[in-house]
Amino acid sequence: MEILKNRYFLSILFGTVAFLIIFEAFQQDFYIAYFDLSDGEEVSFWLLLRGQLYRWIIWLLLSIPLLSHIAKTSLRSEDLKIRLFLFYSACIFGLVILNILIISLVQILLSGQAFSWELFGEHIVFYIFQKAPVFTLAYVAITICAHLVVIKQRLETKVLKLSSFKKEHQNLYNELKHRAFSDNTSVLKVKVGNKFKIIPLEDIHWIEADDYCVKVHTAEKHAYSMRSSLKLLEKQLSSDGFLRVHRKAVVNMHKVTELKLSEPPRLILNYKDEIDIAKSRIKEIKNYFSSNKDQAVRA
Repeated sequence: MEILKNRYFLSILFGTVAFLIIFEAFQQDFYIAYFDLSDGEEVSFWLLLRGQLYRWIIWLLLSIPLLSHIAKTSLRSEDLKIRLFLFYSACIFGLVILNILIISLVQILLSGQAFSWELFGEHIVFYIFQKAPVFTLAYVAITICAHLVVIKQRLETKVLKLSSFKKEHQNLYNELKHRAFSDNTSVLKVKVGNKFKIIPLEDIHWIEADDYCVKVHTAEKHAYSMRSSLKLLEKQLSSDGFLRVHRKAVVNMHKVTELKLSEPPRLILNYKDEIDIAKSRIKEIKNYFSSNKDQAVRA
């Protein structure tokens, strides 16, 4: 049973029981001395401690089935929680009664008295008033504590499984993410009124910054407004031949027919659109054409 291997839970359990044994022994010793209940017999503290010890050992042994059931229980719904509350209430009540019956019988045997039902009944009544409240509270406490420990253990197990799953599938995740990204960037989805227009990348000539939006210029001389940033689109479309040529323009380099280096430097597109080039970008544009020699461009 995993819960009985948990050091934190065991330290609380045995620490609490040890405290209760010593406390009740001192309490009983105080009552005997204060109210003179010894009837002339000398009653030592160690004798009282031994009496409390066997009673709490019985309590501990009877708590094992309760702890075993808690360890096997899973809390998955409110209805289950209500049923468990009623079940554990009945279990605790039954265990307390069983404790009282057992310690009453053991006490008669240890005292050397002849067993009789009348004597047995007197012991039962006595221990109901003396032990039933503290036994009940102790069972309630370990039930709550055991539940918290079990829930903690299960959460830790789930976290370890999720962590292991993530590590095992990280490469697959990265591959699928890359594929999804590539598929998503083969087109642009632009909202037009209450509908979305799908624009293939090969139909886009250039993209212009427009405050907090961008304008997507297409082969049909249409310009579609899109809620995005030019920086984000530059990053997404860089692998598809789109190049940032100005702080306000990203150009589809496949549509460029001419590079003008006069003042101001410009790119001429298929449909005679002229896009200004930032001087800081000229070298990057030349490098692009150098690495794509199959593209005929007049300079």
